[in-house]
Amino acid sequence: MQQGSNQSRNENNWIQRMIAMFLLVMLSPVLLVLLIVVKLDSPGPFIFKQSRPGYLGRNFTAYKIRSMSTGSEYKTRLGVTQSDPRITRVGRLLRSTKLDEIPQLFNIVKGEMCFVGPRPIPLALDTELRSKIPGFESRYQVPPGVTSLAQICVNDNGVDEQLVHDWRERFEAEIRYTRLRCAWYDLIVVALTGLYIVRKVVK
Repeated sequence: MQQGSNQSRNENNWIQRMIAMFLLVMLSPVLLVLLIVVKLDSPGPFIFKQSRPGYLGRNFTAYKIRSMSTGSEYKTRLGVTQSDPRITRVGRLLRSTKLDEIPQLFNIVKGEMCFVGPRPIPLALDTELRSKIPGFESRYQVPPGVTSLAQICVNDNGVDEQLVHDWRERFEAEIRYTRLRCAWYDLIVVALTGLYIVRKVVK
């Protein structure tokens, strides 16, 4: 039974990696435009790289389009709100439309992430939440995802005194996902994410 489950998971991962590779090719013109816009808007690299815990708690390098001023990651390691002054002008648009997540398709191609799953978070935030939320490490029973229901339903991050309350709610949703995880569930979340992005872009 376990062997069949592993085979099914491997086949699903292979399909997701092929889809991610296809999307990267199709979105290459968009990435080129975003590269120019981001570089013109503020100094610093186009791609932001950060080590984050992934499947079974193993660290990997997550990729995003840089949306904040260079060097902000230490001060924002426990989360950042949409009104944070360290977010660049272009970065604010990228974050609201989730377009800054496009480079995580590379993580899917590498087999480090899936399209749907718990969002990978900074190591410092993971350490903080493990100490405050019992069983938080169980979110790593499945691979992290580019999107999730929390990703499209939560408009802003809770920080400071709201941090733990915000993440308790997200964690409950993640636990439900790990229990109900299936292809249909993933397709629904992906479809909702697509609708969310379209609404934000045409707004």
